[in-house]
Amino acid sequence: YQRRVHGGCLQSGEWVIQNAANSGVGLAVVELTNHFQIPAIHVVRRPEAAEAVRAAGGVNVVVWDGGEETLASKVKPLLGTGAIGLALDGVGGDAGSQLTRCLSRGGTMLAYGGMSRQPLAVSSGQLIFKDLHLHGFHMGRWEKIATAQQQETMWSTLLEMAAAGKFAVPLEDDYKLADGALAVVRAFEAKRKGKVVLTF
Repeated sequence: YQRRVHGGCLQSGEWVIQNAANSGVGLAVVELTNHFQIPAIHVVRRPEAAEAVRAAGGVNVVVWDGGEETLASKVKPLLGTGAIGLALDGVGGDAGSQLTRCLSRGGTMLAYGGMSRQPLAVSSGQLIFKDLHLHGFHMGRWEKIATAQQQETMWSTLLEMAAAGKFAVPLEDDYKLADGALAVVRAFEAKRKGKVVLTF
């Protein structure tokens, strides 16, 4: 949202691409790109994750598991003559590096997470010849530099969307407080379908 409204890094008609599209942030990006009518490509690692993104309204969903086929080769048929101006990376490592290869000349990569715990590698050639821009985003830092008007505009828009039923997060399971230890274990397990919730 910040990059679309205040960042000015997307030109009219340009696409957004994101990885970890089935995460909480990723599903919010699905809602926001639909709301602002921004064409978007949503990348996940598993077919069942793709179904969750489609159920949330994602149209162009790509399953890429890090195999021999590059992400760019899977994305190209969806783009047609379009260009990707913004990449949102919540994973880092090779998954993030693959996003940079999908960006058009002058595109921007925004890193907001590092779930892979691996460093992001970008070739010098991409920076020099494609003039890519790499940025990090942390909400707490943005809140310190944003104007009161920017923050009011953002929160009023997001609250209106939430009141209209947007940003619904799928739940994996809910646990009683007495079963908190089990909830913690489940929360750290892979291949969940949603959030784990403690019920008080």
